[in-house]
Amino acid sequence: MLLPTTQLTRFFAIFLFVASLGGTAQAQDKNPPVLQKHYISNAVQLQFTLRGQKYFETHLQPILDNMGMSFNEGYFEKQTLYSDKPINLSDLKKTHPEAYNLYVMGKDLLTKWFVGFTLTDHRPAVEIGNSGYQATFSKFALLTDEALMKSLGKTDGAVMAIDLEITQLAVSTKSVRAWDMNNFSFAKAGLDDTSFVAGDKKIPLKIRLPFYVRVNSQGVIEFKALDIQENFQQVPVVFKYKNLIVPKIAIEIEGQKFALNTKQLQSYFDEQLPTILVQIRKYLSEFSHKQLPEMLNSKAKESMAGALEQVQTISAPGQATNDFRPPFLWGLKLTSINLKTSLNLGLAAYAEDSLNPNVALIPANSSRGLPNLSQIPAENFDIALSIDRGLINRMLQLSFLRKNFEEIKDTDGSVLKLKAAPTVDYIKPPATASDKEAFLRLGLSVEIEPNQPLWLDKTIIVSFDMIAKMKPTGVPGKMTLLRHSIDTGTLKMDSSYLTFAGKIAEGLGNQVTKGIKKELALRSQNWAQQNEKLADDMDLPPSMYGVKFDVNKLIMDPNGHLVMYLNYSTGDKQ
Repeated sequence: MLLPTTQLTRFFAIFLFVASLGGTAQAQDKNPPVLQKHYISNAVQLQFTLRGQKYFETHLQPILDNMGMSFNEGYFEKQTLYSDKPINLSDLKKTHPEAYNLYVMGKDLLTKWFVGFTLTDHRPAVEIGNSGYQATFSKFALLTDEALMKSLGKTDGAVMAIDLEITQLAVSTKSVRAWDMNNFSFAKAGLDDTSFVAGDKKIPLKIRLPFYVRVNSQGVIEFKALDIQENFQQVPVVFKYKNLIVPKIAIEIEGQKFALNTKQLQSYFDEQLPTILVQIRKYLSEFSHKQLPEMLNSKAKESMAGALEQVQTISAPGQATNDFRPPFLWGLKLTSINLKTSLNLGLAAYAEDSLNPNVALIPANSSRGLPNLSQIPAENFDIALSIDRGLINRMLQLSFLRKNFEEIKDTDGSVLKLKAAPTVDYIKPPATASDKEAFLRLGLSVEIEPNQPLWLDKTIIVSFDMIAKMKPTGVPGKMTLLRHSIDTGTLKMDSSYLTFAGKIAEGLGNQVTKGIKKELALRSQNWAQQNEKLADDMDLPPSMYGVKFDVNKLIMDPNGHLVMYLNYSTGDKQ
């Protein structure tokens, strides 16, 4: 077996989860289970353009290294393989009639000439000692194959392929033993210190392993290994061993024993090695086209049973450094895979607080439809990543319930006291906005002390939208949120805060409302120049298994998605 099937299927599963914002897609998460999950559909969308997909043709190996997966070498403990049923000799007769006729002739001679000698149907067993392999790759790539997908008639999911070129594959084992469980089970034959080397720089071993994957209507990953392409029968191979182990065989005539000449047998075996190697290459080819896909499909059913999901911890927004309450738990679940020139992945997400596990989602705080990921030409970026505002607002909702957002302090010492969880939404950016600035609307409900107590109660609650600006900090993988201005046109206030005089003034041309708007405008008049942070820097865009990104364009989509058009960081490109 060229590559361990468990590692391969784990690789397939993990690659499909590259959208997990830097996490790991293993099922065995160490974080505590989430009892109540409030999923937001299509919370995260990823689009790998054709340009973005090419990265995996040349950079797959370092990504695998960062995942803790290596295919350059492997180790296998001793194992014994048993045949479930006897060999059907009629198959041998069809495929190798000469060998079958020779076998029958030998069997007839032995049973006729030796009293008590019998042979029943053979059931072989093989014991392979501690083994290992080393592979030198000249190519280790992951590709999409839309042409194969169309030829298969698939309209959803994706066809991808692992494309390998191996200049040398060396497999070695301490021992190989074989015996027949139905005949002479005590007699074992085999080889010691065996090695098998395939491929060289002139004719490398080439393997293309395509597979089809989709997410069905139940949210379960369906995986199918497709027909493999290989050149086993063309590559040069070298087979070596230290000792040939055969049962001790002797013929006794009138007390005189004549032992089998094992040296002569070994010489004959060596003469037959070229023929044996032809058969080994033929077997490897047959194995790769028949048994290997079946093994991969079987392993995939085990490792991909159920939805592909992960749970991670994340610090609650606004949490102080001396606050030791448990972090939030958030999860991602792969819900869709589609290959339509670009490779598109969709993920549902949730964010939960173990201290407030039953807090429901607020539907109005989520997006109003799917994001538009085609706002710049696909040839101008590598990956588009969108995050539903519902996921951001969920974090803010849970954090506010912990009283993390109680006030927003201004540079002049004034304070906006929050009375409800802030919410994020779209606002049309100003004409002066750069490609690397996203403007967003932050809905606030605050408690303030107005400057006109004659018209209003001493303390009132008003709601309005603060305009914030998101931009890269200059540190790779870091984004900052800056206050920009207050949209005074969105001001809302309950009339119950108006005094008798205030009601008269408000009736005379909205004088009270105008006064509050003027006050808020004065408060925010210098925000755009001061570039004061609203919150701690965020880990956006996320790194993906050690791969960092540069922001090409950053926008807030009208449907309510934060969209990042990303390029692989220039430091990660050759």
